[in-house]
Amino acid sequence: MEHRSAPAFGPITLELVQSDPIGPHLKVTAANEAQPAPPLDALKSRILELLSTASEPLTVDALRSRLQVRNQRVVATLRDLVEQGTVHRQARGFAISPQTNLPVQMSL
Repeated sequence: MEHRSAPAFGPITLELVQSDPIGPHLKVTAANEAQPAPPLDALKSRILELLSTASEPLTVDALRSRLQVRNQRVVATLRDLVEQGTVHRQARGFAISPQTNLPVQMSL
């Protein structure tokens, strides 16, 4: 099944085989058997950073324009953060939930 939002298949190493009696062809020489760990979702941390420094709730459009990412990704990430209880939706946009303890950066 093909789907536009499905992740692309990882890199494959190919070798040109010319000595085969059936003729020249490509052969897979190494496949990535171990799937790499998915990267930490940088978008979630960027959204949390923006919301924690904002003086008022931010709309999806405001987040999308500041982050320069597709609307679909912002909406999906916000949905995850709301389900986790980290972010809550208000009438004017999204804000950090009051019970959320985000790490505080302090400079000396």
